[in-house]
This record gives sequence, structure tokens and C-alpha cells, in this order.
Amino acid sequence: MIRNNYLNPYVISKPEITFVKRNVDDEYLILASGDFWDMVSSETACLVARECLEEDAIFYSKVN
Repeated sequence: MIRNNYLNPYVISKPEITFVKRNVDDEYLILASGDFWDMVSSETACLVARECLEEDAIFYSKVN
């Protein structure tokens, strides 16, 4: 039970769970709330994730 009563209509105690089979072509998995998907398109989320992974790869290649 949520102690802040003003949050009760917005926070559900039972999460929605979806099972998705991944395959070798999957680049990443994005976990986000419904509010995130209301504001950000799948295409934009994928673009940002891909750019972050590429930046990390560049950073770590320079460090090692």
C-alpha cells in the first residue's frame, strides 16, 4: 500500500509484465514505464540507446 494517498490513482501495485523472446539480432533491451512510452517514440528511444552504446564503445576502446 502506498502511504502517500495522492499517488494511489497513479501508481499501481500490480505491474504489467510482458515476456518477449529475444534473438541474436537484438541490439539491446529498453525497460521503461508507460509514461516514458507516452512521451518518447520507439524510434527515438532506439536512436538514443544506439548512440549511447556507440559512445561507450568509443570511450572504452580509448581507455583500453
